[in-house]
Amino acid sequence: MVIWVDENINMINENCQNIIKHLRDVVNQVHPCTTAEQCIQQLVDYEESISFVISSSTIGQHLVPDIHGMATLNTIFIFSGNEPQHQAWVQNWQKIEGVYTFIEHICKSWKWQ
Repeated sequence: MVIWVDENINMINENCQNIIKHLRDVVNQVHPCTTAEQCIQQLVDYEESISFVISSSTIGQHLVPDIHGMATLNTIFIFSGNEPQHQAWVQNWQKIEGVYTFIEHICKSWKWQ
């Protein structure tokens, strides 16, 4: 299961639809959320499933400390347009795979896990 959390998700937006399509090419269940609270609730509701989180950098900086210790959370991907700005803080969290600027790179990374 993938939880994509970003305050700018708008399912009417073509870019958001394309991101969901790319994610569904790799995994069946994709749950978009627009707040950290919704993401945490999804992780709690699906605590029997191994989960992956894709988070915007803005939400991620506040969300990661709250979810990092969850046993069923496998990997966190930070999805940001400004990769270099976030490299420093992500190094502090073992479950963060990295900072990605393109959803295709996240999907490609999944195929190797």
